Amino acid sequence: MGNLPFFGDGEQTRDFVYVKDVALANVLAIEKGTNEIFNIGCDSKISINELYQMITSLTSINIHSLSMPERKGDIRYSRLDNTKASYLLDWNPAYDLKAGLNETLKYYKGF
Repeated sequence: MGNLPFFGDGEQTRDFVYVKDVALANVLAIEKGTNEIFNIGCDSKISINELYQMITSLTSINIHSLSMPERKGDIRYSRLDNTKASYLLDWNPAYDLKAGLNETLKYYKGF
């Protein structure tokens, strides 16, 4: 396999949310949101290194990481507070990261 570039040390964090959860949140925002702005996330953080480890363990594919210089202006830590969406839309993510990755892999294996 090829190399997967990592920008920086891979310890930057993101709040990953599965697309089905985002789609449901959008429907609920249309129905209940009254033009509000909502954070749609899992209210959790995972490092890029942890994501890499999770993907390689789920796929059993040996992809080598390639360290690249940190990108200027990149956000170091990101985690969304979904309290407002939970309260006003009665929305909470149904999928954690691992479940979302498994659903995605199942979808692509169908091709």
